[in-house]
Amino acid sequence: MSLSNVATTVQEFLQPATTKEHFLDIIDWVEEQKPRPLILKALVDGRMSFTVSAGQKFETMDKIDFGWGKVTFGSCHVPKSRKDCFVMTMGSPTNDEDWVVYMHMPLMHMSFIEAHASYMFKPLDTDYIEV
Repeated sequence: MSLSNVATTVQEFLQPATTKEHFLDIIDWVEEQKPRPLILKALVDGRMSFTVSAGQKFETMDKIDFGWGKVTFGSCHVPKSRKDCFVMTMGSPTNDEDWVVYMHMPLMHMSFIEAHASYMFKPLDTDYIEV
């Protein structure tokens, strides 16, 4: 098949997923799938604030397949513009006895955790999630 034909086929395949209605439906679907309750607590002192959240496994994750395999792992997005620190735990995608802990905090705090708690916290990599 020529490159032009491949491009046309891909464009036709993606066409239904490029409408405003499609994206609004996705937003509605994601909102319906959110685990409840989400535990969120802000801890503030005079110098710094932390938001601590207990995330939950996205229950339908093992049913989602984008065409190249089932979803193994979902992550948390924290915008760089966010000023407070953020810590969220989620169950491990590969080991029921492990937790994935997302941390968004100043480098000096991350360095402290790496230096003093490396026996507990390991960087998440593709070997762990078995990609």
